[in-house]
Amino acid sequence: MLKRLCICLLCTAFVGTAGYFIYADRSGLFLEDDEQAKALIDEYVTSVIKNYTDDSKQSFRGIVKQGCDLWYLNDYKSSNIVKSHSEGTGLEVDTADYSIDYNSVTYRNKKYTIDATVTKIIRYRNTPETDTTVSRHIFTIEQDGYEMYIVDDEKYDEFISTETRDNP
Repeated sequence: MLKRLCICLLCTAFVGTAGYFIYADRSGLFLEDDEQAKALIDEYVTSVIKNYTDDSKQSFRGIVKQGCDLWYLNDYKSSNIVKSHSEGTGLEVDTADYSIDYNSVTYRNKKYTIDATVTKIIRYRNTPETDTTVSRHIFTIEQDGYEMYIVDDEKYDEFISTETRDNP
């Protein structure tokens, strides 16, 4: 009798453990990689910033999920940035830098929600002014296997300051 009880308990433990691992695998628990998600956000912001200094429009292929609203919005914004900051417009950009502070990263059901503060610093060629923009973003990233794509970028609380290079 004791032998049967032990076998029954072991079988129940085995089935329970196997069920947990199957559930965890399907929910993406084993694929969670916060650092890879942050690297994707960094790559996205780098592409946006490159539009200020590079006359060719940047591609968001492999970063933003194709066909989502953010894909088309970035295409539109990139074109406008290139047009308004290209050579001969008077708003030619000398340098464009950025920094990202990650406030929180959450992962649930194969989706990341990343709250980040992005600081953008733009220096123009023919003027001593520097534009500093600080904005809070809430990024949504979908995970499909080992691949991740940004599907949304909600932007909040934008603060803009203009400084001269001599008097920061």
